[in-house]
Amino acid sequence: MKRNILLASALGLALQVGVITRAFAVTPPPDDQDSTEGHHHGGPGARMDAMAARLKLTPEQRKTLEAAFKERMDKMKALQEEFMARRKTVVDASDSKITAVLNADQKAEFAKMKDEMEKRREEFKSHRRDHNE
Repeated sequence: MKRNILLASALGLALQVGVITRAFAVTPPPDDQDSTEGHHHGGPGARMDAMAARLKLTPEQRKTLEAAFKERMDKMKALQEEFMARRKTVVDASDSKITAVLNADQKAEFAKMKDEMEKRREEFKSHRRDHNE
């Protein structure tokens, strides 16, 4: 009984960490998308256009702001990559502790659960990409 409670707690924690980290993840635009391009709904180009119009930026100001936003995006992308690497380390360590207490059938089911979560995550990311285009 205690083992089941521990397992349920560990699985719940693993799911919560996944949901929380996804909620705070930063998604930069694709590498081939310049900040002045991609005027699709909500894209960086559209946001820059809206900001330039609202602030009544001169062409020189706009160029400076575009460079600042590109630098920000590059730094955010690096932070995201670092975060994802550290997150993977934490998840892998947690998964090792979880699987250490499982029997063979439970390990197989746990692996299946992780695969299902990954598929849902990929579907969500794909849906989000489709909606942002």
